[in-house]
Amino acid sequence: MRVLLLLTCWITIVAAQQRARVATYNIKFLNANISQERTDRLKSVVEKLDADVIGLQEIDNRAALNKVFDPQKWHLLIDEKSQPIQDVAIVVRKPFEVVGFPTDLNAADNNFLFPDPALNSFFVDRRDVLFAEIRLPGSQRTFFVMVVHAKSRVGGRANTDHRRVGAARLLLAKLEQNFEEKDYVVLGDMNDNPDDESINIIETGNPNAIGVEENTDGPFLINLAETLLAAGHISHGVTSVDIVGDKVNTLDPDSRNRNNTNRGNNVNTGKILFDQLLIPMQMQNKYVQGSIRVFDDKVAVEGGANQSASDHLPVFADFEFDDDAPIGPDVRILSVLPDPIGDDRGREQISVANRGTAAVSLQNWKMRDRAMNVFPLTGSIGAGANTTLTIPSGKMPLNNGGDSIELIDAGGITRHQVEYTAAQVSPGGVITFP
Repeated sequence: MRVLLLLTCWITIVAAQQRARVATYNIKFLNANISQERTDRLKSVVEKLDADVIGLQEIDNRAALNKVFDPQKWHLLIDEKSQPIQDVAIVVRKPFEVVGFPTDLNAADNNFLFPDPALNSFFVDRRDVLFAEIRLPGSQRTFFVMVVHAKSRVGGRANTDHRRVGAARLLLAKLEQNFEEKDYVVLGDMNDNPDDESINIIETGNPNAIGVEENTDGPFLINLAETLLAAGHISHGVTSVDIVGDKVNTLDPDSRNRNNTNRGNNVNTGKILFDQLLIPMQMQNKYVQGSIRVFDDKVAVEGGANQSASDHLPVFADFEFDDDAPIGPDVRILSVLPDPIGDDRGREQISVANRGTAAVSLQNWKMRDRAMNVFPLTGSIGAGANTTLTIPSGKMPLNNGGDSIELIDAGGITRHQVEYTAAQVSPGGVITFP
């Protein structure tokens, strides 16, 4: 009986945890016109990688994503308006969910940490930091993913260092301001290795950190890739000549020394560990120890320079989330009334629901429409409750020709976003959202 009881308890503990594999992958200039040969290799990489969430770099557009990721199986998040092929994107394997987006998953300014064009000296076009909140299947448990594609070393490492350092300082400030005590993974092609100044800034939380060889976690973020660096692993610059049997040799014992020796000059340091994942200190108990790896199946580098999957290898790690732990608010927009009978002013309404298990204070929350009009919220909403808000005249008029509405929490995070079209609007008609 004692053995059976222990076994039952063990099963209960295991069932309360959910595992998520998170990866970063720079898919060298992915566009919709790549060959079938390269497409097949990329699909094979994705299948063998077996990740639930992938932060991607160098993506042209949604059509390019569709070549590799079946929209029936994946949520595809990308900015539809951005033109450069250097875009970042996030793909999320179903039944994992992307929180706060309408069904088209078109990323807009509010889904980037630094959309201001004045910051383009640090973040070129949409090589800004794209972020999304991810919900685990059948759970209210969420975590954030933030995709970085730092300024490359093209033009000389020393000549471009200030751009990566400047971006790191801005990212540090944003993380401290908006993501305190939240679970998140910062990942991407950093174009620096874990010893360099830009990475040490966000790892230590010190905007004046310097580039130096070190293997200490934190104190602000844990760079999971530091263990890979210490073991001599690389993620960029590997080709088919590095295939040994069915695997890719991801070791270059001199890579770290080359990078540190040539700090401050423009020498090309060759093969290097550019692709990394970092997490806040409070997430260390969610990281599956030892799971950080460089993907090493040979399919990742087979073929010539233009037919191989990429010049980067994916880097990934596993996390386990406890469903019984406290979770963030789950407040959603249920419906809108954009065209009440008679005068619209002061009579338009939005209904919201708290699907969580605890009351949520709406103090300092707000609604924001496509034109960036803001409707501040107050009060609170009980667990499992719904409430209807009437928009005061002049605050945030709901456009009868169609509009989008964001629900933004006190920390500046979009908790839900909905859209409606002119065809859905009718006098006195309530538009509902799933």
